[in-house]
Amino acid sequence: MMKTLLYFLLLLPALTVFGQKEVRTYYDQQKNHIQEKYFVSQDGETLMGEYKRFYENGKTMVSGNFENGVKSGVFTE
Repeated sequence: MMKTLLYFLLLLPALTVFGQKEVRTYYDQQKNHIQEKYFVSQDGETLMGEYKRFYENGKTMVSGNFENGVKSGVFTE
């Protein structure tokens, strides 16, 4: 039990270093109508994980995933 806790405590800082940052863009300045939602690596440039683009009415226009800045798998429009 103690070893497991120690491993977890040692890995915790590493997880935050390799985490992703969520980015949201909006159609309006009041941020009421979301346009895109995606994740980037800590460098702030490489797309990673789930990507979604929305119509102005809030319905999903495009959804898919990125791995290291490259489209991965199926993108649904």
